[in-house]
Amino acid sequence: MIEHGLAHGWEPDAVGGTFVLTEREHAAAWELAGFLLTDRLRDGAAPDPTSRVIAAFGGDGHGEGAEDRSGV
Repeated sequence: MIEHGLAHGWEPDAVGGTFVLTEREHAAAWELAGFLLTDRLRDGAAPDPTSRVIAAFGGDGHGEGAEDRSGV
C-alpha cells in the first residue's frame, strides 16, 4: 500500500501526509487479497460494489458465512 501511494504522488512528509485510495482513480490497478476499493460511502453515484464483494470472497453470496437476507 505504501509503495502504491508513493508511486502515485503521496508525500508522507507533507503536513497531514494522507493519500486517498479512490475506486475511480486506483481500483483498476489495485489488487490486494481481502481488500476492495469502493467510493460508495463518499459518493452515492459510485458503482454498487456488491458483485465485486461476492467475487472477492469467491462465492455466489450463499456459501459459508453468507447471511440469509431472503426476508429483508
